[in-house]
Amino acid sequence: MDTLVISLQKTIDFLPDGVLIVDRHSQIVLANKQSGVLFGYPPDALVGSSLMQLIPPRFRAAHPGQVTAFFHNPSVRSMGKASALVGLRLDETEFDVDIALSPVVLNDQQLVVAVIRDMTAHMNMERMLQWRNEQLEAINVELERFGFTISHDLKSPLVNIHAIVHLLSRELSAEKKEEFKEHIQHLNHTLFAMSDLIAGVAAYSKASISDAANVPVDLNDLMAEIGYLTLLPPHIRIEVAKNLPFVFGNKTKVLQVFLNLISNAIKYNNKPEGLIRVSAQQGVYEVCIRIEDNGPGIAPELREKVFNLFEKGTSSRTDSQGIGLAIVHKVVQEHGGSITIQDSELGGAGFEIVWPTSPRPLTAAPSHHLAPA
Repeated sequence: MDTLVISLQKTIDFLPDGVLIVDRHSQIVLANKQSGVLFGYPPDALVGSSLMQLIPPRFRAAHPGQVTAFFHNPSVRSMGKASALVGLRLDETEFDVDIALSPVVLNDQQLVVAVIRDMTAHMNMERMLQWRNEQLEAINVELERFGFTISHDLKSPLVNIHAIVHLLSRELSAEKKEEFKEHIQHLNHTLFAMSDLIAGVAAYSKASISDAANVPVDLNDLMAEIGYLTLLPPHIRIEVAKNLPFVFGNKTKVLQVFLNLISNAIKYNNKPEGLIRVSAQQGVYEVCIRIEDNGPGIAPELREKVFNLFEKGTSSRTDSQGIGLAIVHKVVQEHGGSITIQDSELGGAGFEIVWPTSPRPLTAAPSHHLAPA
């Protein structure tokens, strides 16, 4: 082995990737230590052997033509741009590789340098991501069907209830009609709010992610709608600050956040006179919303856990599944916001939501060898 070859061998042995130097007959002229490690061969066992032994049998027939084409037009190129490549180890197992080629002249002989990198971990991650994306697409299709089914199934009884209320109001005497006027109006408002909510569920299930986050939502109107959707016990009152700001998001999902938080505040309040307070502070880029109460509060050690699915802020209630706050957390994050729990000035829990004031976009060939998968 002459001085130039020895120097080259020492140089490529320092490289972290596998390096093979091959002639136009696919014979390996030089190989570094890492190439032996990659393909499972003892040191120096690759030199003098054919490159064919490193290629899975199903790709060998096409290889000679590719070698001829390279030496006819030698250039620096990557083999893996159009498709994934596969190498064959001594134990006949296959693994993903990336290969870069470069022509070189050594002792007046035209050769090719192949730099080989093990891509197994990278390709496994890509395959996992592809599989997960396919699963998510399937889930989204099912969710769209589910949303349509739910909205369809709920509309029918709602129409029936509305018809019954209308019939009752017609049949009532003038005195009774006046007596129950306020209750009938409240019931009608509730029915309309429920109809809007069902329509929103159907629209949301069909909307793409990017479509779902660019609508201004008036929190004043939202709170009025929540008033019709919640049954407020006589001992609990809700204070709502005047002139609440707008936020950007899907209205149905924003409603879901407020409805869950206020329903929880009503459900868990243990005071003779309950109070829920809703306020907001307008910032340049975001709105800070506070929903607080004078209930039992949430212990500091539970304030992060309660946003996990099936986690509850108390074990004393058996009528809660620990789902509502997980949904709230997910929706707020989907819209680029954040939610935390603090002590309330009223003595209970204070939920603080930071929500953006502007729209936010919500948050896949030809064969080459050594060898395509």
